[in-house]
Amino acid sequence: MVWFIASSCFGFEDRGVIIAAAGGGIWDNRAACGRRYRVSCTGGTNDVPNPCRSGSVTVTIVDFCPGCASRGVTMDLSQEVV
Repeated sequence: MVWFIASSCFGFEDRGVIIAAAGGGIWDNRAACGRRYRVSCTGGTNDVPNPCRSGSVTVTIVDFCPGCASRGVTMDLSQEVV
């Protein structure tokens, strides 16, 4: 059985696994829904030896991240992205 949690943008519609939730700085009152962003890892913040993959990946915004920094371009990435 697969469980889906409703997103702020698309409800229960499956948008794949290469997705992200936008922080307040890019959320823009849901205008960010469906936008695609190319993201790259610049290093970890938690002293993990290999915090992320090399290269970049394009993610689609499907949700709002209320816990992310409200300014700037903070995103909460799906596990499949990192």
